[in-house]
Amino acid sequence: MKLLKMKLIYRKHKKAILGTLGAVLLAGLVFFFSYFHVTKVEVMGTSRYTDEQVKEMALQFCSIPGWT
Repeated sequence: MKLLKMKLIYRKHKKAILGTLGAVLLAGLVFFFSYFHVTKVEVMGTSRYTDEQVKEMALQFCSIPGWT
């Protein structure tokens, strides 16, 4: 009986820890993608694409609606 109670308590603590860890991870991702913006790109040593083409491709993601 005591062993069963200990397993239930352990399971509850495990769920709480995983839930907290998930919430912290989600908050970190929201913070990162909210405040990290690429505004300048420096290109060095490309032969297949021009510097302007590389800059355009790198900054293209910023023009998606909702990602400003």
